[in-house]
Amino acid sequence: MAKLSGSLLSPENFDSVVADCSQLVFDEVAHKNIAIRSIFQLVRRAKPDLVERALKVLLPEFAVALDPVYTQFQAANETSFVEYVGNNRQEIADRLLQVTDRRIEAAQSKPIRGGYSKLRGRADREVRQALPKVAAVVGKYHTSRDNSL
Repeated sequence: MAKLSGSLLSPENFDSVVADCSQLVFDEVAHKNIAIRSIFQLVRRAKPDLVERALKVLLPEFAVALDPVYTQFQAANETSFVEYVGNNRQEIADRLLQVTDRRIEAAQSKPIRGGYSKLRGRADREVRQALPKVAAVVGKYHTSRDNSL
């Protein structure tokens, strides 16, 4: 059975996964309060490709972090990966945020580390909320190899 990360990171899928995940980020931000939308727009004006660049760097680690989740989903003999992810949001959010936590710990910039620590609690809530949509994107690229998503 193909690993989930293999499907997501394959050369034929990688750029499309990044594009779909970027769109998911934009869609999620569009539904937030005006302060968050405004800050996001300021950042995008300064660095228009920031989301895509960040996803290209982080996606390999996120995909590997999701491999055990997909294995657990298969072992649970569930029929919907989206539903499985929705029912296990905290564990999965923790796995994904551990990736960014490790990255931030290695960052040399104190302002970046400080800013991240202030936003970390909110990031947990936001990731948990978006996880079923993330699972739907993941399923789009893994179903060609395994129809159980």
